[in-house]
Amino acid sequence: IVLQIFNHFIAACFVQFKADYYLFIKQDGKLFIALLVYVDDILIGSNDPKNAQKHHELMEASGS
Repeated sequence: IVLQIFNHFIAACFVQFKADYYLFIKQDGKLFIALLVYVDDILIGSNDPKNAQKHHELMEASGS
C-alpha cells in the first residue's frame, strides 16, 4: 500500500526527496507543499493553508 501512495504522489508531480524517501515535495511558483509519510500518517506542510487543505481533501477522496 505504501508503494501505491508513493506512486500517487509522483503522479501528482511531487518529487521524492533523495535524502529521505518518505518525503515528497512540490513547488509551483511561490506555493510549496511537503508530504511526509510516517508509519500510518501523512504529515502535510505548506506555506499556504488552503493548498494544504486541498491536498488533504484529495488524499481523503482517493483513500490515501
